[in-house]
Amino acid sequence: MGKGNKLGDKPTKDEDLRMWSAIVFVIILFVIGVPLWWHLTTVERVDLPTSRIERLNRTLTLVHTNISVITGDEELSRRLVHELTQSLQDSTILKYHIEAGTLPKDLALSPKVLEATPGIHPQRPGVYQLVLCPELESKRVLFGAHRTLYFSKNVGS
Repeated sequence: MGKGNKLGDKPTKDEDLRMWSAIVFVIILFVIGVPLWWHLTTVERVDLPTSRIERLNRTLTLVHTNISVITGDEELSRRLVHELTQSLQDSTILKYHIEAGTLPKDLALSPKVLEATPGIHPQRPGVYQLVLCPELESKRVLFGAHRTLYFSKNVGS
C-alpha cells in the first residue's frame, strides 16, 4: 500500500507543477509582455512645427525652364510662342524663356524621323522642345525620349 501511495502522489505533483508553470507564464506575460508590447507599439505624438511650415509657404520656389517651339513655318512658331507666353504669364513658380524655331526643310516633321535624328534634341536639363507635327492624328500629343513633346495642329490650348 505504501508503494501505491508514492506512485499515486507523483501524478499529482506533475499536475501541480504544470499548473504553477502555466500561472507563472501568464503572470510573466501580463507583467512584462503587455507593457513591453504597449511601449513598443505606441505612436509618439509631437507638435507640428507650424512656424516652420508657414515659412515654407512664403518661400518662393522657381523652376527655370527653356522652351523651344518648333514648326515648319517661322510665323506659326512666333504665334505659338506668343500664345504660350500669354498662358504662362501668371505662373508664380515657373520662370521661363520661350523661343521660336524651325527645323531644316529637308527634315520631315514626324516624331519617328525626329526621334532618330541626332543633334536636334535638348542636351541640358531644364530645356524642352515642343514640335508641331502635321502628320500626327487630330488632337494627339506624344512625349519623346529627349524632353521633346510632339503635338498635332488641332490640339487646343
